Amino acid sequence: MPTAEDIEHWRAELDRLDAEGKFGEIVASVRSMMNRAPRDTNVVATTSPRLIDAGTSLDDIALVSEGRRLTEALLRHASDCKTRVIHEYNLSNAFGAEYHIYQKNDEADKARESLLAQRKLLQELLLRERSLSLDLRIKVHTNCANALDETGRSIEAIDHYIEAWHLDPDHMLAKGNCGVALARLASVSRNYRLHNLAGAFALLEEATANPRKILTYAPPGAVAHLIDKRDEVRTRLEGALKGGLPRFETWRTHRQEVHGQPPAPDWLQSLINDRVLLTLNQLPLASRDETVDDLYFNTLYSGIDSESEQYALGQIYLLNAIKEEFAAARYLYYQAVSPQSPGELEAVNKITTYADPGTLAEFGLAIGLLKTGFRTSVDILDKIAFFLNAYLKLGHANRKIYFSTVWYKHSDARKREELPAITAIKERNNWLRALSDLQDDWFADRFPGPFRELRHTGTHRGLVLFSETEDQEAPSVKTVADYKIATLLMLRSAKAAITYLFLLIDAEERERVRAAKGKTGTRSLKLRPGGKQDE
Repeated sequence: MPTAEDIEHWRAELDRLDAEGKFGEIVASVRSMMNRAPRDTNVVATTSPRLIDAGTSLDDIALVSEGRRLTEALLRHASDCKTRVIHEYNLSNAFGAEYHIYQKNDEADKARESLLAQRKLLQELLLRERSLSLDLRIKVHTNCANALDETGRSIEAIDHYIEAWHLDPDHMLAKGNCGVALARLASVSRNYRLHNLAGAFALLEEATANPRKILTYAPPGAVAHLIDKRDEVRTRLEGALKGGLPRFETWRTHRQEVHGQPPAPDWLQSLINDRVLLTLNQLPLASRDETVDDLYFNTLYSGIDSESEQYALGQIYLLNAIKEEFAAARYLYYQAVSPQSPGELEAVNKITTYADPGTLAEFGLAIGLLKTGFRTSVDILDKIAFFLNAYLKLGHANRKIYFSTVWYKHSDARKREELPAITAIKERNNWLRALSDLQDDWFADRFPGPFRELRHTGTHRGLVLFSETEDQEAPSVKTVADYKIATLLMLRSAKAAITYLFLLIDAEERERVRAAKGKTGTRSLKLRPGGKQDE
């Protein structure tokens, strides 16, 4: 049996072979050691991720699957929390590797199954982020972003990429991948197409200028991939503006000089930093001009009779109400965590007295604002479902419409028989797929699913928050600090859902206008922010 010293020397040798790209020798080495000590946990724990990494680099599905099976065996016997999260992360990498190999082999169903398995594990790890090491937090956010982006949820992916490079400012892989996601989003950003292309190009330029830092988190092929994406974005920029890149530099300077001033006050800067603006401008300047909730769609197809006009008006009212509720939830959150008038909040709080329970439980106006902000942000999802039912003419009774049920026949989420209308639209509309996919996460035991139960507790049973808790690894949110984090994450989730909804509408309206071209008895309302509209 190998001694602890033998294993340390072996691991150092594996690191050397990995740095030299000698993956075949790595496979031979780990198999030789496994033959010597097949039941040694340290040997198996070292072997499984090495097989996964080697299989990834060699596009060898058998090696990846072998590593996955070893990792699953380790998980079945692991009881220590820290050990389990490492194995779960390694298992997520195995599913991610299988996804890429199946995708290259045009095995779409297997690829999607592996991708969803990877994302599920990563989202479960995010629920225990407090227990993860800094290095693991960075990797989980990055890989979760990759998986979300691959499944069409680019808004959430961008949030996770930014979170990853906030944890590691030199994380060039996250910046480069974020640039790729931004470039994809630019195609549907309309007024912000150039802004998102500019952000994509800046991130990809920064990343590809630091190839060694990319390799900290990715194999060598990632550098070439990001260089190709950078060149694609450069070509798109050259085509977007007459005069090519010199004209783009002029535009960028003009944007900074004209729209970069005056600077946003601190409270607006918080909205940028926390990524809770309703806008397609994903990397806004920290100025009053660009710190705005200007998410809307350009047109709304309508008949010319009064009934059709009233129907269209009803849709506009409901969308405005959804944005209004988000703005209110966000306001409540910031009033709770950093009130603009703390003296006034304190004075109002003093008129209400509470019984002293003799524990660390906290009550007060700020706590109440925080709880209400959370509940309000969750309720937005049901309002989105109500809009979908009316806009897509799904036929559900109003009393049965919830975000969990709107997708299914007879509003029955237990049988999960998807409505044919939903299935048909999902085939042509990526954004309805993104919303549906988000719904799957919301009603599962993975991020952000448990927030649903947290909302029910606060609404129906009375949620109690504490200044601190002895059990720092408890999965449920109990402390005020944790609840603040949960509310911010819920706001981001609601923001993503609203953005997908508006992109869904924009895509559907373009299709409806195209189909109605040349026909009489219809019109297209061209909408502007601020409640105004033109015919």
